[in-house]
Amino acid sequence: RDVYDARTIVVSDVTPPVFLDPKPPPTTWLISTTQTLSIIAQDDVSGLDVTSARYRISANGGVTWTAWLTANVDGAMGSLQPQTVFATIPFGADSADWRAQFRIADAHGFTATSGLFALMIDSTPPTATIASALLTTTNLISVTWSGGDALSGLAAFFDAQVRDGASGAWTDWLTKTAASGALYAGETGHAYAFRVRARDNAGNLSAYSAESAGATTLVRWRTFVPMALR
Repeated sequence: RDVYDARTIVVSDVTPPVFLDPKPPPTTWLISTTQTLSIIAQDDVSGLDVTSARYRISANGGVTWTAWLTANVDGAMGSLQPQTVFATIPFGADSADWRAQFRIADAHGFTATSGLFALMIDSTPPTATIASALLTTTNLISVTWSGGDALSGLAAFFDAQVRDGASGAWTDWLTKTAASGALYAGETGHAYAFRVRARDNAGNLSAYSAESAGATTLVRWRTFVPMALR
């Protein structure tokens, strides 16, 4: 007669889950104050408790934090497979100092906390201004402009447009120029206006500025008197 030795094997879970892909800080600025963050977690003994997933955020580099808020998990309760923990987070304001963090527990109650996500958010467009539009001694108009951005900084690219006459259409003059000024060749008897827009390092594009001061720069007819008659 066969004799069977029935034994019970008890597997103890004495370690918390692990996060498999800690995220480094982003290398570029983000332009939306709402971001979806995710990270992979796993517990290969008792499995993850998907109801325990949480996230929190800090607006000052991790000095102070919000309460832990509910996050989502894409897998089943108690699964031993890697699962994605994620949350769509409304950060609400521009800052270079946002931090985010996840935590999750396994079915035995052990909790793991992820590394920090570092986020730089700039959703505000820069400013751009026509500084001057002055007629030189010929038919050339010297146009200068400037811009500014309070957070990610101004990118070295401007778009400039020109309008011929008060009712003329705005047309592109210079696009993605790194210059802060240029000469425009006007026609005698025409009045021109100029406007400019700027980009910041996050990729935000400003609206076009107000047109050049005084509205228009007029290229006037000139009367030349021969030297012998002067």
